[in-house]
Amino acid sequence: RELFSREELIREFDLSGVMKKSAVFDEKKLQWMNSQYIMALDDEVFFEEAVERWLQAGLVTADDVRTNRTRLQRIAALLKTRVRRLADLPAMSAYFFRDPEAYDEKAARKHWKRPDTVENLERVLERVEALPRFHAEEIEGAIRGLAEELQLSAAKVIHPIRVALTGVAASPGLFEVMELLGRETVVRRLRKALDYLRKNSQIYAAETT
Repeated sequence: RELFSREELIREFDLSGVMKKSAVFDEKKLQWMNSQYIMALDDEVFFEEAVERWLQAGLVTADDVRTNRTRLQRIAALLKTRVRRLADLPAMSAYFFRDPEAYDEKAARKHWKRPDTVENLERVLERVEALPRFHAEEIEGAIRGLAEELQLSAAKVIHPIRVALTGVAASPGLFEVMELLGRETVVRRLRKALDYLRKNSQIYAAETT
């Protein structure tokens, strides 16, 4: 058994059961254990922990918490199963509150290297703007449908969008992220990424040669 509550540790721990050989500090295992304790937190407790750190980082204001509580709760729910340390919350969720200032170089080189990246993102932008409702289900249907039309795997369309919208390679489910960002923000960030790519596409195209 690896996971204990504080009370269980107090009750079960006994020095007589500690081996004398040198201890090994496994940071990856410690982070995994921490993530398990975080996932076990009550949703409202985790939400309050997230809000405290967002406030400290200047990502939200007290007024935001009052007026946009439901949206913030949904963001927290998406992050709860992914965070390993509460201190990491601001950095891993900043794109929900601010447009990316830059694009992760490794992610961009991996997911923007196709010569048709700009054309595909332009089509994504058209589909996003044309959606009658901007809900995750409709967004997913539009993007997967576009991938089929382009004869590409869904991943080859989804990952370039994720980099454009978040600036990073990994996030919670893209369609839920897009819904929470909102159509206006998604459109603005796609246009910004397209402008960037039109000026810098040769950087990523070079990776394929």
